Amino acid sequence: MLPGPVLAQFEGLKNYNVKDGLPGSDVYGVLQDSKGYMWFIGDQGVSKFNGYTFKNFSTENGLLDNTIIGIYEDKKQRIWFRSLTGRLFYYKNDRIYTISCNDSLQKIFKVSFNSSIYIDEGDTIWLGATDLFRVKINPGWKSKDLKIKLMPEGNYFYTIGKAGVIFGGLTLYDKGIADQLITGYTDGNKKIAVIHTNLPTKKYEVPRYNFLRLHNGTYMVSLGKTLINFTDSIILNKTVANGIIIDFSEDIDHSIIVSTTKGVSFFSQKDFKLTKNIPQIHNKFITGSLLDSERGLWFTSEGDGVYYIPHRNFSYYAVDNGIAKSKISCIKPYKNQSVIVGFVDGSINILKHDTILNYYLPVTNSLKHVSKISTIDEYENQIYISNAEKTYRFTGKNLTVIPGLNQPGTKRLLEDKKDSTLWILNFRSLFKYDPKHDFKLISKYNVKLRMDNMYQDSHGLLWLCSAYGVYTCDGKTIKNMKEYDPLYSYRPVDIAEDLKNNIWIATRGGGVIIKERNRLTQLTEAKGLAGNMCKNILIDSNTVWVGTNKGLSKINRSIDGNYHIENMYSKDGLLNNEIGGIIKFNHMIWVAHNNGITVFDPAKVNIEKNAPPVYITQFSVNDSSYSLNKRHTLSFDQNYISISYEGLSYKNAGNIEYKYRIKGIDPDWVHSYYTTIKYQSLAPGNYTFEVFAKSNDGTWSKKPATLTFTILCAWWDTWWFITICIILSVTLVVVLFKYRLDSIRKAEFEKEMLRHRISSIELQALRSQMNPHFVFNAINSVQYFITDNDPESSQKYLEKFSSLIRYVLDNSKLAPISLKTEINALNIYMELEALRFKFNYEIIIKDNAPIENIYIPSMLIQPYVENAIWHGLMHKKNIGKIKITFIINTTDLKCIIDDNGIGRKRSEEIKLNAGKIETHKSLGMSITKERLDIINKINQSNLKVTITDKINDLGESTGTRVEIDIPF
Repeated sequence: MLPGPVLAQFEGLKNYNVKDGLPGSDVYGVLQDSKGYMWFIGDQGVSKFNGYTFKNFSTENGLLDNTIIGIYEDKKQRIWFRSLTGRLFYYKNDRIYTISCNDSLQKIFKVSFNSSIYIDEGDTIWLGATDLFRVKINPGWKSKDLKIKLMPEGNYFYTIGKAGVIFGGLTLYDKGIADQLITGYTDGNKKIAVIHTNLPTKKYEVPRYNFLRLHNGTYMVSLGKTLINFTDSIILNKTVANGIIIDFSEDIDHSIIVSTTKGVSFFSQKDFKLTKNIPQIHNKFITGSLLDSERGLWFTSEGDGVYYIPHRNFSYYAVDNGIAKSKISCIKPYKNQSVIVGFVDGSINILKHDTILNYYLPVTNSLKHVSKISTIDEYENQIYISNAEKTYRFTGKNLTVIPGLNQPGTKRLLEDKKDSTLWILNFRSLFKYDPKHDFKLISKYNVKLRMDNMYQDSHGLLWLCSAYGVYTCDGKTIKNMKEYDPLYSYRPVDIAEDLKNNIWIATRGGGVIIKERNRLTQLTEAKGLAGNMCKNILIDSNTVWVGTNKGLSKINRSIDGNYHIENMYSKDGLLNNEIGGIIKFNHMIWVAHNNGITVFDPAKVNIEKNAPPVYITQFSVNDSSYSLNKRHTLSFDQNYISISYEGLSYKNAGNIEYKYRIKGIDPDWVHSYYTTIKYQSLAPGNYTFEVFAKSNDGTWSKKPATLTFTILCAWWDTWWFITICIILSVTLVVVLFKYRLDSIRKAEFEKEMLRHRISSIELQALRSQMNPHFVFNAINSVQYFITDNDPESSQKYLEKFSSLIRYVLDNSKLAPISLKTEINALNIYMELEALRFKFNYEIIIKDNAPIENIYIPSMLIQPYVENAIWHGLMHKKNIGKIKITFIINTTDLKCIIDDNGIGRKRSEEIKLNAGKIETHKSLGMSITKERLDIINKINQSNLKVTITDKINDLGESTGTRVEIDIPF
């Protein structure tokens, strides 16, 4: 089926209207000011646009009229407005200002209109008129400063200095004129051009007259539908537009953009030929055009608001303009004349110039997947189209079934580069046919794997894309390439060969794999690729294009061998980020998506990056607005800060990324899409707020918008008040501290003296208790020897006893004694006791330590030795033994008293069985415990004693072990 052609290619056009915030749909002009803001004028006043919202001005906001017919910015960044009534006013710092001579201007322009304006460096205002005069208003702008000069009959332009120009002329003729004259003057009234247009004017016709000085120094005028380019008195080019020309401007490539009552047309400046129209606004009443700083195009219209083309070098085919509603399955250039597109529902579109031809591939099966166009391939300049059922030859008008090629599930047809035979890949098999002999089957390979695509390289090797990795076929055998490298196990979807015979493999999940001789390189999302889920690949000379599910990647290899990747997304001009196919046709890149096609010239995209300007728009303190034109000093309680800002990037309008910080508060840049930031409870200090904006191409502002302010301290937090308070406080503290310190020292001294005296008395008292106790025990021993008629032992005992008494008397002091002296005393004592109780003893000094240099409290160890003898060994049936070991460490002395007596438990049982209180009451142990407490208290030491009962495997007592830790 072949219906008639429909209008096809269109621009990515966005329309702003009343629903978006414009005050009215009749818009007469557009301006982008030096800061980057967009201004629109019309029948309902003036609108200022920042990409987010429209800020509208009318007579309620200071305008003298609501119908504005002209807009202009001077060198002092004042935005001037020309009203329908001829009056002038301007915008500066968010206010509307008028000039004094407006009443006079209103009278002058009562019949004609103000057609143009220029303000020179000296603030002189120059005005053109749609009549035979021009106006000059000297600085002061009062009625007395207003001068009118009559001009000769016809249309004129008037140059002022190097940059200024105004124009005007007759608009109403009361009789037919055979030639419309255009005369040019300098500000010295010197003629610089006289042009005879040879354009007749009918009686009462009102031709529109516009003028523009082009970048090349020539002039451009429009009269009615005619566009004329001239210099001096020579007409260079002349053309006629479709409608009456309302306005025209010069494009970035110096072509002429012409706004007419029937849409917009583009003319080549070189030969004035029509280069293109914009289909969506065909027959619209377009009143003006503007090329903005991001190379976007704006069009104003009468009745339809504002149109905006953000991506100049992109055009599109979509459902809205006639292509099939189904998902695109494949795309192919057709005989270098058009592009053929296949769809899932079996539709076929031929895209040729600005038309679409529709076909539909017939199917006999009701299953939806059968109708899908699986491949479109070219063989000997003929197109072959396949679905799941059949393969057809397409002649440009008809579809012819090829009986010999009815392989179901055909995935790809490929002409062999060596012998011009035909390869056909279907779901699980590979076939080779001879088209010259009625498509005779030459060979068949049963791959038995799910196959999707194939490619033949310059050596004739077939590369096969299977669901299980990459395979090759040399015409004889099929090889699994993952046996050579595991990277080949990724699922390939498309394969191509570059000019250096490198093989590029687009994979589903593994990015791109590049075979360079015997080396494989993998490019993934981590290395800059748009996505790892690749769909297709196109080799375009030295550039490789890769379509993914996340965008389009452009890959170039640098001289050093590294791969440079640039990515394109929907924000850059693509219809969407999912890419289904890529071809090159007529020097243009065609990118197929699910829902349409994007077409662009690769030489004209991303010519240069655009750094968006960013501005602080509001500064609020405690919910009150403050001026942005000065640095503010705030009081301590003015610390709730709100800052609003905006970046101007219309390609990504309303979705701009920002990064901001306040120095001293934010350690790193904070990224956000919000345009207001708030800080609560700021501490006193000096603050600088900085914010950058990022354009849709990823470029940050060249410099940040900044705001500086200071929050003062409270008076009680000022340095002088704090200094005085510190001085007074320090003085008072010093006095009180000195008084208190003296009192404490005196009290502590008295308490310390008393404590030492008490402790000394207590220690002496305890020693006085211990000494008689020991003497009593010793006398008992002497008595025992005398009673036992052993005078020799008594004499020997008395000698030892006298030596021991001398030791006790000599060491009845508070000061410690040497360990050597203590050991000598222990030797004497144990000799005395051994004479009576018959036990063995041993004193061991580990490592032969220097015992004469170690000092300990006197008579500290003897009570524990005595206790071991009287309570441990005395009741033992056989001969007992005491071993005393001294271990000297770096920080303490450990004394171990180890006996093999009956143990403490058995000693207590003997007492109970005796039925009376023990005659030897161990006063020495209790006295010694009190001594230890006093010594620790005086010396602030941690002298401690540990007593352990020794038990054998039968649970019987085998003696007692006493460990005394004496810190140095």
